[in-house]
Amino acid sequence: MIPPRDWPARPGHPSTSVTGVTTQQPTTAVDFWFDPACPFAWITSRWILEVERHRDLYTALGTRIHRDGADDFDAVVAEALAELGLPADLAKAAHDPAYDEAVRRSHEAGRDPAAGGYVGTPTLHVDGAVWFGPVLNAIPRGEEAVRLFDAFRTLAGHSGFFELKRARTGGLDHT
Repeated sequence: MIPPRDWPARPGHPSTSVTGVTTQQPTTAVDFWFDPACPFAWITSRWILEVERHRDLYTALGTRIHRDGADDFDAVVAEALAELGLPADLAKAAHDPAYDEAVRRSHEAGRDPAAGGYVGTPTLHVDGAVWFGPVLNAIPRGEEAVRLFDAFRTLAGHSGFFELKRARTGGLDHT
């Protein structure tokens, strides 16, 4: 889940939009709807960030929750805000119901507009197409991340492609 596009963009804003990711291909726009509690969304977000190579609030939160195993979410938020040099008062938003409707609208925006349904989490919009996944159990790094992104983008660009799935094997690696 990310805040709606009408929220002002600012450093540390919990959204990831990748632009300019290229390896001999045109620029690709990716809108990523994430669920901070989903380990697969976390791994997918790390993959996207590996492609883009930038840090954000989601990185600071997710590193503490998924990699470090922190479960005191108020402390996680406070530490993440401090790490990024953001005002500590922003932590109040986590418990402020005034943002609930905007978060719900953002979650709904992640749905597939053509099918009118929710595809799951993580959700990526790539070049206008909505995708569930990819579901990864480890974070691809470096050139491997870029190759995987390019392969995903190739599959996503085929109008007849809609799903690829296999049984999960192995544990999760959040590093």
